[in-house]
Amino acid sequence: MFLAALVDLLSDVQPAQIDESETALTAERDNCLIVLIPHRALGGIAIVVWLTAKHGEIILAQVGGLGINHDSLDLGVGVARTDLDPSRPDFVMLLARIREQLFTPITVRLYGSNQATVWVRDKRDVLRQVGGLGTPLGWLDRIVRRAPTSEVQIRFVDSEPPPLTEPSGVNEWFATRHGA
Repeated sequence: MFLAALVDLLSDVQPAQIDESETALTAERDNCLIVLIPHRALGGIAIVVWLTAKHGEIILAQVGGLGINHDSLDLGVGVARTDLDPSRPDFVMLLARIREQLFTPITVRLYGSNQATVWVRDKRDVLRQVGGLGTPLGWLDRIVRRAPTSEVQIRFVDSEPPPLTEPSGVNEWFATRHGA
């Protein structure tokens, strides 16, 4: 029921920066469905919906490998949470929060032409870094807190890609690594 309603929502909004072939499902044990909706050009930044019988939580995370664990999801920034009645789950409020995230500004701070950090507002409206694009900032840049050269606001629904792009890497999310 939830997945059909989510497909309807995405079909209705048609967010330009979401490629439906890149959306993914995973789970944590047998009691938590996880839906990943990546931005097509923000290096794995995704709307992540954690759905249990009691609640739905929405985070934004820079998703990395998911083959063995969900650590990159745990580092995400919580942006909304909706309680559900396990006996009669109603997903209207959760879907409304997902819709909001499609239109909510994401701040991209550019450091020249090949570095950027990505920021979102959390549940308390505090701007928090969720990831980075391009060449990672060096340790000196992080300590000195070099000022960005520019800053832009983007959304999942924007028709134009951000000034610095990086593929989502979704094809690598579920690959497992076997150690020696």
